[in-house]
Amino acid sequence: MLCRTLTIDSPLKHSITHQKIEIRNTSEKGFTAHFAGRQLKVSEVNEPSKLTKEDLEIQKKLEVLALVEKLGNVSEASRQSGVSRDMIYRHLKLVKQGGPEALKRQETPDLRHKNCVDMAIESAVVQFSIEHPHLGQQKVAMKLTEALGVDISAGGVRSIWLRNNMNTTALRVERSQESA
Repeated sequence: MLCRTLTIDSPLKHSITHQKIEIRNTSEKGFTAHFAGRQLKVSEVNEPSKLTKEDLEIQKKLEVLALVEKLGNVSEASRQSGVSRDMIYRHLKLVKQGGPEALKRQETPDLRHKNCVDMAIESAVVQFSIEHPHLGQQKVAMKLTEALGVDISAGGVRSIWLRNNMNTTALRVERSQESA
């Protein structure tokens, strides 16, 4: 079903609010509107489409770049817009390389931080925690150091648990039951 917003320009002196209006289909115009035997002028309202959050972000970036073009000075545009010069230069470079579409936010899933624990240590902690779900982070760190010679702190164990959604005893017990 097609939904359109229409405006009625009423030549009538009294209000037609909350009144029934007759809509007649015609072959040439599509339809006509009638009230009290008179034909009413109907015009379609074109509402602007709402921009998505991503499109708004791109629009703001493009406005800052337009300000740079207008002023001819990145530093002054930075002061006026509140955007750092470094960010403006990055945006200019992106637009030069790939046009306005390059300003879209790039998602990088499964990106491991450079300070993150090694994957072998993380898998050892996860495996040990699944085998012994009732041990706390301090005990897990001590047992892994004794048994495997893995050097990890209690805080490191907790960070691994948080990343793997097993930071509570109940979650570790559940994961243990799933693997058994």
